[in-house]
Amino acid sequence: MPWRLVLIRGEAVPHEIAVDATLELGRDPGCDVRLMDVDCSRVHAVIEREGDGIAVVDRSRNGTFVDGARVERATVADGAIVALGTVAFAVVDSRRAGAATRVVDDAGGALVETQARDARAWTRGDAPDLLERAHAVCRELGSAEPARRAAILAAAATTLVGAHGAAVVRRGATLGGRMAARLARRLAGGDRARLLLLGRDLVGRTIAAEAVGSALSAPLAGDAHLVAVRALDAEPFAERELAAFACLAAEAAAFLALRGTEDDLGMAGTSQAMRDLRARIRRVAPSDAAVLITGETGVGKELVAQALHALSGRADAPLIAVNCAAISGTLFEAELFGHERGAFTGADQARPGRIRAAHGGTLFLDEVGELPMESQAKLLRVLQDGQVTPVGGERAVPADVRLVCATNRDLGREVEAGRFRADLYYRIDVIRLRVPPLGERRDDLPELATRLIARAAEEQGRPAPALDAAALAALGAQDWPGNVRQLDNALRRALVMAETTIGRDHLDLAPARPTAAGGFPTLAEIEAEHVRAALTRTGWNKSEAARLLGISRPTILKKIADYGLTRL
Repeated sequence: MPWRLVLIRGEAVPHEIAVDATLELGRDPGCDVRLMDVDCSRVHAVIEREGDGIAVVDRSRNGTFVDGARVERATVADGAIVALGTVAFAVVDSRRAGAATRVVDDAGGALVETQARDARAWTRGDAPDLLERAHAVCRELGSAEPARRAAILAAAATTLVGAHGAAVVRRGATLGGRMAARLARRLAGGDRARLLLLGRDLVGRTIAAEAVGSALSAPLAGDAHLVAVRALDAEPFAERELAAFACLAAEAAAFLALRGTEDDLGMAGTSQAMRDLRARIRRVAPSDAAVLITGETGVGKELVAQALHALSGRADAPLIAVNCAAISGTLFEAELFGHERGAFTGADQARPGRIRAAHGGTLFLDEVGELPMESQAKLLRVLQDGQVTPVGGERAVPADVRLVCATNRDLGREVEAGRFRADLYYRIDVIRLRVPPLGERRDDLPELATRLIARAAEEQGRPAPALDAAALAALGAQDWPGNVRQLDNALRRALVMAETTIGRDHLDLAPARPTAAGGFPTLAEIEAEHVRAALTRTGWNKSEAARLLGISRPTILKKIADYGLTRL
């Protein structure tokens, strides 16, 4: 029979099947093609012969997609991509074998043309040519939303070469796929496709910790790479996988549009406030001057730190983040400066510490305003001397780091109140970057919401639902005291409940608190925000927050319930 289905993404059994009769595709073991995806229906879709061609019939709850469009029934042509949850098949007309394969972009322009017969050297069992499957992946990329393409590419690469994980990496950030961030950064690099083998190219703690036996790495565009790994106990990658992987990366690069976009810094928004922030980041990044990032909780201060590092001359070295609020004063010195073996009870081996781990790169101190005074003095000494002495050690070690700090506190007032050292404040506040709250850039909310939904949907391996007008209006009417983090959480909850469209009822938004005439806040509003501030400062330790406010624990519990306060 001329028609067949070829697996290009996800897990399914078999990987290839001829369409010589009606086929059922689904999770049920009795289906002709079993889909290994919990989001797929037991019988998700049916493939039928239709004249000289074939048709796809949807039988699912979450939908069947042909070339990116949801269908109930559709006649499919050669090269069409049929997606069912995280699984995708290419429709192949066997009569085309040996003919030219052409990949087109969204506008219909030809991007790549190659001869399928060039792939004849790379086959695996009775599976189709790996390069032909690579071309099919690119046809799927051409019809997918741009925000989903990195995740689709990583998933397809995993299936294509039989990897245990794959990712698209750019400037140290993972744009799509499933792989430990430190491993992805370790593998990305070089201007040509590479086959990396344990003991020859793969050495070090990261490789050992992730139990990697072999890996593939190929450049995409600019400073982005596609990487894939196989586990230590698996058969290593071979040259045939490298050839298909390189072909996939070369063709896919044209679809990812990684150069020259406003999202280069990982921050969405076209408001004036965000354009100004991005411009300042680009000016400040090349310098080694210390930067203090300020802004409310949830605005994305860590994204700014990542952008500063990625655009600096230190981008090839580590970015080490430290949450100062999560490290107790007794452990602070050992965590940051490291320790020698036997320095204290439980120190069974020497550790370098966060500062030495960031040598040559960037040290990001998040919530630096939470540091106790004793820890502040020790940090200041290191910054002044440019070297650290591990706990239990006798010799100081040089520490070349670019310091970036973040806080949601007013450190100037903290200095006046005697809770933050003035000399440390002046050392870390050389250049200040303020991240605007969501309330100051409401024009960005539609784009931001769309991107957050797309990212969350990618992580779940499902198509991103649309956001209807009523839902968007409801989002715009909210105060968002938790900023982007709170918005992201609300949209993730809605994504669980919605299928193809997110409506107002899916959002589960709290009703807006009443405000007095003229926009002047009521006493209840002021008290609610004051209680929230105390809870935020104490990390939602209710007993500590009650002591801070001078009230009893039962009283603060009642106020939390009365005002509907929740941890963001």
